[in-house]
Amino acid sequence: MMKFYWVMCCLFPFLAGAQQGNLTGLVQTTQSGALPHMSVYLENTDFATTTDETGQYLLENIPYGTYSLVFQLIGYRKVTKTIRVENPGSTENAQMTEVSRVLDEVVVASEKQSPIQQQKAIAISSIDIREVITQNNLLTDIADRIAGVRIRRSSSLGERSDISINGMRGSAVRFYVDGLPMEFLYPSFDISTLPLGTIKRLDVYKGVIPVDVGADAMGGAVNIITEQKAHSHLRASYSMGSFNTHLADFEIGLANTGNFFINANASYHYSDNDYPMYALVFEKNRVEQVRRFHDAYGIVRGCFLRDP
Repeated sequence: MMKFYWVMCCLFPFLAGAQQGNLTGLVQTTQSGALPHMSVYLENTDFATTTDETGQYLLENIPYGTYSLVFQLIGYRKVTKTIRVENPGSTENAQMTEVSRVLDEVVVASEKQSPIQQQKAIAISSIDIREVITQNNLLTDIADRIAGVRIRRSSSLGERSDISINGMRGSAVRFYVDGLPMEFLYPSFDISTLPLGTIKRLDVYKGVIPVDVGADAMGGAVNIITEQKAHSHLRASYSMGSFNTHLADFEIGLANTGNFFINANASYHYSDNDYPMYALVFEKNRVEQVRRFHDAYGIVRGCFLRDP
C-alpha cells in the first residue's frame, strides 16, 4: 500500500501536466489571404495572443475544458466559436468577413490663443505672428497695426523704437519677453531686431498689467510670447531689402521621447543705412541731397535652450 502511495505521488505531476493542451490555427480572409495582428483569445480567461505575419496563432498550456474562442480585428466581423480542449494539441481555423462602416463626421473646433486673450477682463490686444509673418519683416511694423499703439522710429535699421500706447510713452511703457522684463534678458536689443520666426504671439496691455507679468508699468506693456517647441524641427528664413539690408534667422530643435529637448537659434541683421537725405553742406553753404555714410548697422544674436 505504501509503495502504491509513493508511485501515485510521483506520477501525479505528470498526470496533472497531461491535462493541459495547446491550441493553434490559421486565420484568413474570405479570399484566403492571411490576416496578421488578429486578436485571438479565450473569453473570460487570460489566454490571449495575436496572429503572426502568416495568420498563424498559438495558445499554450490551456487546461482541458470547453471555451469560447474569439477572433477580433477592426474592419472585420467578430467571430466566436465554442471549442473543447481535450487533446495535447488542437487546431481551430477561422475565416473573417470584412465589414464596411460609414462613420459620422468628426469636427474638432478650437479657438486660437489671440481671441482667448482678448476675452479677458484686462484691456489687451493680441496678434498671432503666423498670420502676418509673410507681410512684415519687423516686429515694430506688426505692433503699429494695433489700435491705440503707435511706433515712432527713423528709417534706419537698428534705430531704437519709441512706442506709444494710448498716448503714454517712454518709461511708462515696458517690454517683456514671456513675462520677463526685456531689459534684463536682452539689454542691448530693441524689439525691431527680434526675429519674427521665434515669436508666437504679441500681447499689448493697455493700462492694467496682469500679475503673471514680471513688473508694473503705468502706461501699458508689450509682452512678446516666444515659440516653445518641444519637438524636433528646423527652420530658416532670409530676406533682403534696399540699402544693402539683410535679415536672416535660423533655428534648430532636437527632442527625444524622454522629454529632453535642445533648441538653438541665431539671427543676423545688417544694413548700410545709406539712404539719401537733405542736409546742410557747410562747404557750399546750402542744403543738398546727400547719402548717409556713417550709419551702418549689424548685429548677430544667438540663444541656446535645453530642458532636462
